[in-house]
Amino acid sequence: MGKRKAEPRPVDPAAVAEETLERAKEALRRGERILEAVGDALVVTDPYGRITSCNQAARKLADDRRPVTAGSSCQAWLEISRNGKPLDCSKGCALLREAGSGYARDKEVTHRGPDGRDQQLLVTVTAVPDHNGNVQEVVHSYRDISELKRADEAKTNFLATASHELKTPLTVILGYTQLMLSDISDPQETQEALEAIESRARELARIVDRLLLTGRIDGGRVELGLKPVDISLLLPDRINTLAAATGRDISCTVAEDLPAILGDSEAFATVVDHLVDNAVKYSPGGEPIVVDAHEHNGTIVVDITDGGIGMNSAQVAHCFDQFWQAESSDVRRFGGTGVGLYIVKSLVEGMDGQVRVRGSLGSGSTFSVLLQSASGRRNGRTSGGYALEPASKRSRLGNFVRNLAPSKSGNS
Repeated sequence: MGKRKAEPRPVDPAAVAEETLERAKEALRRGERILEAVGDALVVTDPYGRITSCNQAARKLADDRRPVTAGSSCQAWLEISRNGKPLDCSKGCALLREAGSGYARDKEVTHRGPDGRDQQLLVTVTAVPDHNGNVQEVVHSYRDISELKRADEAKTNFLATASHELKTPLTVILGYTQLMLSDISDPQETQEALEAIESRARELARIVDRLLLTGRIDGGRVELGLKPVDISLLLPDRINTLAAATGRDISCTVAEDLPAILGDSEAFATVVDHLVDNAVKYSPGGEPIVVDAHEHNGTIVVDITDGGIGMNSAQVAHCFDQFWQAESSDVRRFGGTGVGLYIVKSLVEGMDGQVRVRGSLGSGSTFSVLLQSASGRRNGRTSGGYALEPASKRSRLGNFVRNLAPSKSGNS
């Protein structure tokens, strides 16, 4: 006899429904977790711009202190404008109307941030239709491009300032060359013309060398070899050279028995050159410049202080940024290409150190270079105020030319 077939188990409709419901809930929760994890700000609205849902990035963009409620206006919540005018989404998404379709990609808009400053956003908008083809929901994806816009503006300003800095010595060289070609019979005039041409040619070389070094820093194509460097003689020697070149009275004090730093002598000299040049340039009234080197809890500190024009808080925050300058107009009181302090920061970090600045408008500035002591290298906290933090990103620098020293005219 054959085996008797097992009777099929009866299906419990209630259990099936409960399991299906639980799976749907889990899928919904999973979708919500994914939505919250997305880095871009996502806002879902109805066809008339009333918010139905949003993720954490959107709430952060709008400021968590201003909570969103169902039915809130997307435009009012995020304070979105385009071309200087607030978006009007009362008759449907303004960006979709502008695109003339159910999809608008990479539209630039402006958002008024929690701090009152404008942020530049790139938004992509997609209409989600129902089964009849009518718009049921609209998905907005916002990406903050403020930093990219600032970087683009900085590069534009850099091209303008670099062109200005290069044009000045080229004009002098061309003028003296044409004068010599026309006819100079006086040997003294010939000598003066040649000296002017040489001076401006060296100035051009320094500007180009700095720009090339900046590119090498960015590309990580050079390295620094760290070893003990005695700055007790190196620092005063550099200061004396710079004082003679600039015609300024610069005092220099080095603490007795100052330990050697763990660094690179050429990198250290370049850092000092740029910071002293910066102090000279921004104290045009001949205000005092003081250089002081001492040890504090195992850290070698070199302070370079000037009594010049100083900086406001925004300038302090951005002065080490690449291509950044306090003055962005083409006609500026001070020259420079905006890479000097960026090079300083990169070189100091390449020696596992830090550079800090403090100052205020009208009261001068102090740049502090903090370097490791070769006799007791430290990475971590100390009890003093000059504790070095572990370097989060070490620049690979070195083997750069010695003639990166700033010129008397100053081109940081």
